[in-house]
Parts: sequence; structure tokens; C-alpha cells
Amino acid sequence: MLAEIPEDDVLDRRGIEARLKSVRSQLPENASLVEKKDRARAALTFRGRPVVGTHGIFADFGAKATAGFSEAVAAIAASLNAPLKSMGPIPDRENNQLLITGVAVGSFGFELEEAGPAPLLVDECTNVEIALARAISLFSAMVSDDDEILADNVEDLDERALTKVRDFVRTLAENEATCALAYQKTSFNFPTTEAVKRGLERISATNIIETDETFEGSLIGFLPNRRTFEFRAKPSGEILTGKIGSVIRDATELGNFINKAVIIKVATTQVKDKKRRFVLREISASVDNDIFALGVD
Repeated sequence: MLAEIPEDDVLDRRGIEARLKSVRSQLPENASLVEKKDRARAALTFRGRPVVGTHGIFADFGAKATAGFSEAVAAIAASLNAPLKSMGPIPDRENNQLLITGVAVGSFGFELEEAGPAPLLVDECTNVEIALARAISLFSAMVSDDDEILADNVEDLDERALTKVRDFVRTLAENEATCALAYQKTSFNFPTTEAVKRGLERISATNIIETDETFEGSLIGFLPNRRTFEFRAKPSGEILTGKIGSVIRDATELGNFINKAVIIKVATTQVKDKKRRFVLREISASVDNDIFALGVD
């Protein structure tokens, strides 16, 4: 910034120089003292017909299954920034994909590491880290008998990301294989091939119905920390409650729309005959013929 300011622009240069001096005073003199965070790492192992003990794995299955898992993680990670288009390249795939860095012990599989840069701070999380945690949580919900737990895991999951997860699990089912996933201090494994097939059925498009809907009405409340909203639809008067989508970065900005006539766009998810779940994707209001919007265009 300082280099881009002309020499004769004395006031601006002094302001930037003062800020630079302040930042330098807060940095340690020895860069090795700065606490760093490593890239996310996980272990994905397989069992079943395509696996020969701990000796090896059929190449066609290993390549397809591992690529499918990486695609699912990349799609979940990308969807945290914005809803994905139904077709075309997955956004920011280069940073959200996984590297194979070694052979995982146990059965047979691979050690994986995120390809993108590690966070600058130890308390920061990358989208890949979040996606890996979401994958374990979703797999666990797939083998449970609780539809509410499954609904909790898919209600704010992008439809294309869920399709990628289905594709990966279908590869397992078609090849009579199971998998185990370990990430940080959590882990999951499909106990049997039947559990894989049942999990695939539970996340099928016939069991989980996802739609996009638009409503007119008024925003009557929201909780920014819990990221939930409450909306009164017109003319029915129905009260809709749900989550605030990740595409709305700063949930406190919803305060600008309270008790105004607004139009909202939501993603709805319904597992079997359970209650519909809503995720707020966009909100807009017309004031003096000007449109004020928050979320996705």
C-alpha cells in the first residue's frame, strides 16, 4: 500500500507508515516463535471385496473411490461460501481438494491432506476442515435410525454437495466395500456392506427432498450467534423458522430488515414425512424503489 502512494502525498504516506510501524511493533522479532497450524489431514481406509487385506487395493476401485471422496469434500467446502450451480466446475476446487500423501495403516487406504494453504492462525478453520468434520457427521447420521439426526445433517447441505456424497457411497455399495474415515480426534466406519447400502438409501433423492422456495412477508426475529431466523409469510400468516445460510456472512446485518416487507429465498429440506427445514439464502426489501438485498443474487 505504501509503495502505491505517491511521494508527494505526504499525509496519506504518514498514515500508512504509522500503521506499518504499529503492526511491526506487535510482531515477534523471531518468526519461528509464531505458532503455526498445519493443513488438515485425514485417513481414509477401505475394506471389502476390492481390498486384499493390508497388502493392496484394486487400482480402479481405489482411484474412483478416493477421487469420489475428494470431490465430495471439495463440494461441501465450496458450498460453505455460496450455493453451487447444478452443473459446471466446483468453485475454488484447487484449494478445496485433497492430496494423497501416504498409505494409511489398518486395512488399506490413504493418508490425505488438504491441498490449499494452511490457516494463518491456530484458531482459524479452513473450509476443508469443516467439510471433513461434516463428512464424518453425515456418515454417522446415515447409519443411525434417527431421521431427526439425519435432517440436522442435511438441512443446510447444498444439493450438489449431497449428490457428490451419494456418488461416493454408491461406489462403495456397487463394489461391496466399506470405508473408515479418521480426522483429528473423531472417526467413523461403515460396519458392513449392508450398512453402506442402507446409508445410501437414507440419503437418496426419494428419502430427502430438497427444493428452493420464495416467500413474501416480514422478518420478525433472528439470533445472530445461533444463526436462526423467524419469518411471517403472507398472506397465510405462517411462521417459518430455520437456519441462516453460510452465504450470509454477517448475520447481524439482518437487523436492517426487521419488521419490513421483504422477500426471502430459502432452501427447504424434508426427510421422509418429517417437518420441512428452512435455510435462509437471500433476503431483499424495496425502499423508495431501491432494492436492498443480502445473500445470493
